[in-house]
Formats: sequence, C-alpha cells, structure tokens
Amino acid sequence: CPARKQGRLKTWIKHLGLLDWGEKTLELLYEKNLATEPADLYKLTPNDITQLKGFGEKSAEKLLGPLMAQKEIPLDVFIAALGIPGVSRETAKLVVRAGYTDLKALAAASVDKLAELDGLGTIKAERVTQGLSERLEEIDRLAAVGIRFVAPQEGGVLGNLSFCFSGSHSRPRKVLQKLVEEAGGEVRSSVTKGLDYLVLADANSTSSKAQKARKLGTQVIAELAFDGLLAGGPTALADGPC
Repeated sequence: CPARKQGRLKTWIKHLGLLDWGEKTLELLYEKNLATEPADLYKLTPNDITQLKGFGEKSAEKLLGPLMAQKEIPLDVFIAALGIPGVSRETAKLVVRAGYTDLKALAAASVDKLAELDGLGTIKAERVTQGLSERLEEIDRLAAVGIRFVAPQEGGVLGNLSFCFSGSHSRPRKVLQKLVEEAGGEVRSSVTKGLDYLVLADANSTSSKAQKARKLGTQVIAELAFDGLLAGGPTALADGPC
C-alpha cells in the first residue's frame, strides 16, 4: 500500500526530528522509487535529491547532512520510528526501561511477561512483539546502512531520575531531553506522581504546573540547576539554590 509505505517514511523522519524533510519531499522520493522504506533514505545521494523539482545542491545538503549525522539513535526512538501500529515512544520507553535492549529477544518475548510491565498490558505487549517480528528484516537493512540504536546508559549521573521540561530555555527542548537520556535519566512529557524534577525558566514560578509539581513532591529547578545536576548529580543541588 503506497500510502502506508509513505507513512512509514514520514514516521521515521518525525521521530528523528528532521524538520527540513517535508511530507511532500518524502512523497516525491517514493513516487520516483528512490525511497520506499527508511533504510533507503540513507542510500540517497545529492544527485537523487536534485532530481526533485525545486531542489538544488544546497537543498540536498540541508536534507542529507542532518540525516547522515544521526545514525546513532536512542533505542526507544528507534522502536517508535519503526512505525509499529499502537507502539508510541512512551510504550517503547516502558519496554526499554524494563531491560529489553535486544530487539530479536524482545520480538520473541512472552506476551504474558511483557504485559506485566506497569502501563503496558496485553494488547500493547502483543503489538510490540508482533510488530518487531514483522520488522526484523527491515531492522537488518537499517543496520546495513549504518544505523545503530543506543541503549540507555547504565549508572549514568542522572540514572533513576526523571525530568520534565516546560516553558522557554536557552537550548531547544529536544537538546535538553537528549542530555537527560544520554546521562541515564528519564524524560517525561507531563507532571505526574513520581517525577523527580520539573525544569522551568524560573524555579520560583507559581504557574499551575509548578504548583502541581510541588504538591506531588517534585523539585522545581531552573536550567542552571539542571546543568549542575548534569555535572555532579543530585548532590550538586544539596548546598546550592534551585
């Protein structure tokens, strides 16, 4: 199904955050049979891109440069980017945090055992195992073009800590989130029970989100304090301001 295959390309690009790749561009590449699955994107040359109407050498460089520079992908992003129906990045995070970092082993895992994970359940567990089983050959093709998925760092400075970013910061939110994940921490999209840190522009904010965080026992900190955590872990805030 052309629409489904094009959708797979769009899902891959979306999860990698490659904003310059528009949907129309991916549709044109598919129509010209230059890219019918994510692995094909990494075989593209500048000449392939310039074949498309309205694209020149600079446009090709703008597209291919960031794509080729992002061949190491966090495992949860990799799983979500495969476009398995019903398997979001949040679902992928649940599985990865539970220690499932071998995709072939995950595809063969017991659905009943996976379903025991908090927040997963039988339906999502079935989708994960079935979806990965159907994509093992595709995963091999992605590996053949140099794609590598990166499992969370064990014992990182932010290990076992969770963070939510809100509001404006000096760096893009995706950059801050990546720093957390590379240091072994967990990124959450909202303030919920069990969240360790809410990072805001102003640690003294009285916004509804900040108030909710404090009520739940979450520590509200500014970006500068977050940098301190990255440098020295939780003890870095022991004697300093938030």
